[in-house]
Amino acid sequence: MLPPESASAEAVALEVGVSASTLQRWHSEALAQSPGKKVWTAAAQFDAMLVTAAMDEAGKAAWCRANGVYLKDLQAWRDSATHALAAPEEMRASPNQTKQDRRRIPRLLFHSLRSSCSGTLPVRAMNSEVRGQAHP
Repeated sequence: MLPPESASAEAVALEVGVSASTLQRWHSEALAQSPGKKVWTAAAQFDAMLVTAAMDEAGKAAWCRANGVYLKDLQAWRDSATHALAAPEEMRASPNQTKQDRRRIPRLLFHSLRSSCSGTLPVRAMNSEVRGQAHP
């Protein structure tokens, strides 16, 4: 019923065992539905970028038509991936921040242990060691 065969509804009806009117109704319903945009996962986007990376513009355009993608989408995926790969450098902690974190972690652990084990011997021993007193 659709190109390239463009068979008649009657011929298809005989082949599949469904009435021609049912096939025509299904065909009309299918044409009436607007195709939803395919959702591409990050992995599928990455695969698409790999497949099309070495192609010339004509090859990319043909691939995009075959897969229902616009060239601008392919470029946007590439830009997004490039930005995401560049971001870790910018988000790395500075040496000063790392030094502050190293000082802060033992204090946080001490306060965490102190609140979870208040009144027990190890915490009292810790408290007295912090104040410079020996444990009794």
